[in-house]
Amino acid sequence: MVIDFVAKPDDITICNEYMFEIINYYNKSFTPTDKEEASNVVIENFKYLSDIKLDNKFIIDIWAGLSKILTNFKLFQWIDLNQITENEGEEQIIAIFEVVEKAITEKEKMYDQLTKIHFIKTNLTLFDTVFNQSSD
Repeated sequence: MVIDFVAKPDDITICNEYMFEIINYYNKSFTPTDKEEASNVVIENFKYLSDIKLDNKFIIDIWAGLSKILTNFKLFQWIDLNQITENEGEEQIIAIFEVVEKAITEKEKMYDQLTKIHFIKTNLTLFDTVFNQSSD
């Protein structure tokens, strides 16, 4: 996977550009099944973010960029976070929220929408902690 080669901050931009080009090229040929599968892959990877973060300190930034691209192409939506079970550990949930926080651009507008998502609503204290840390 292209994510594996990211070893320095500049690589994140290269990774995002590469992923954008691939998704943009194939976007018109994605079937509903392909879109569902893409969302499932994101969710599956989100479940292990805090573990993967131990191997690659840039993983949150990488997934933030990739999530932004995927949401722009409607291959993933933040509401898909509801597929994540509430059995995830606190560190995993915090890592997911770090991705969300870095991926969104208009935080004030998005906060109300994001907090309506069941997964976020049920973990609102953690979400607020991550969300507000970056605002300081």
